[in-house]
Amino acid sequence: MTYLRQWLDPSFSQSGDFIPLSIAQQQQADQALQSTFITGSRVQRLQQIMNQCQDVINSCTFAGQTISSYECCQFVQLYSGTLKGICWIFDNPAMSQQDYDLSKGFQITFQVTRNSFYNSENVTVHPGIDIYLMNNSMDSTRFATEMASPITIKDKENVRAKIKKQYTSNLQLSHCGSSPSNAAEIDRQKSQSSTSLSLCLLTAAASECGCFPLWASFIPLNSQRYLTLSQQINQTTACSVTTYESCARKYMEYSQSNRWKEPPRPNSNAIFVNAVKNCRSQSHTPCQTTEYPAEIERNSMPREFQTSSDYVSRITVVYSSLEITNIAEERDPNFYYLLSYIGYNAALWFAIGHIIW
Repeated sequence: MTYLRQWLDPSFSQSGDFIPLSIAQQQQADQALQSTFITGSRVQRLQQIMNQCQDVINSCTFAGQTISSYECCQFVQLYSGTLKGICWIFDNPAMSQQDYDLSKGFQITFQVTRNSFYNSENVTVHPGIDIYLMNNSMDSTRFATEMASPITIKDKENVRAKIKKQYTSNLQLSHCGSSPSNAAEIDRQKSQSSTSLSLCLLTAAASECGCFPLWASFIPLNSQRYLTLSQQINQTTACSVTTYESCARKYMEYSQSNRWKEPPRPNSNAIFVNAVKNCRSQSHTPCQTTEYPAEIERNSMPREFQTSSDYVSRITVVYSSLEITNIAEERDPNFYYLLSYIGYNAALWFAIGHIIW
């Protein structure tokens, strides 16, 4: 199970509690999984062993009104591949907060039965669920590579996130215009006409490494625009953990926003260095990112949940302000802050980091 989690979630090996398998254990696990989840049908086979939505979401509440597990799950897109593993995406544009009222947030109660995660040898306590707050206008490839730090909810925790919205525009890039509104419009236009930086780097990784990362098989690519690439990903061998770590990881690191302007490491091989340079010149490096700074309050779940052996938790997400912060990074000066009040429908949209056990 350790290998399966690392195979699906490339961030797992970077966690503080990660204990790597021996080379022999990795080889044995990879042979077993590659033969079980064969090329061409691995996505469908893997989905069969993953939890379904109603196995995880107990109920939802919005503006004080409770929504059943079934109704809530109608707005969940299951199994989206990212650098943080396989996520679920909740997106319901009809749920919007129009007023400054901390009682009108969105709440999800999670419940996972003990039998679905308990293993007497290595998993006796559920590790928790990661929540990522994301911009719902992103395309799937940006979503896969631009996830910030999560809000992690442990068993029996009741978490409240009071959030704000913040745009950061990189006007130091010559193609991004001279204002945050220019940057946003350029990103919108390029998302429809240009290959994204992350997708270019993913393809370059496959070219050098001879495989695609497993999580890439779960990226919901536009079937009309990327039909050939989608077929290529699903018909190509998935990278083993060893190949990903030694070859593919460095490409995907440069698809993340903190590396967009960073030159490749001096000791990197020429193939990789040229691929990064070519992708930056031939594809679109995003001009604007969206963050949701959050003030987190943590409490215990109500008493009636405390005695359950199941994993039970709850998160409430609410806008604490309808002001949007625009941060523009310019050549001269380096940056400035523009705080503007915008009365708008603040759609609540976030991804659930899904852990498979």
